[in-house]
Amino acid sequence: MFNVDDAHIHFLSEDAVSKALIRGVDVQVMDLSEDATVFAGQVVAESDRLISTRELDPSHKAIVRAGSEGECVGSLQRAWEGRFC
Repeated sequence: MFNVDDAHIHFLSEDAVSKALIRGVDVQVMDLSEDATVFAGQVVAESDRLISTRELDPSHKAIVRAGSEGECVGSLQRAWEGRFC
């Protein structure tokens, strides 16, 4: 659930998954908010939806990457803390 540069995903193939070079991934293009708090809510809502449809295991993990260091990372951290702490 983050911006993906198509030029850097050529290695994401079923062959690479079958050889255990990478884990299987599902890339979804989503229109996500630039606001960290709204973004966190959108990620949680999509995660909940995928769990409810059994597309994700309830114990799954998600990787969230910030667009830049500094304030962007801090904003995301505060947004997640506000949702889970």
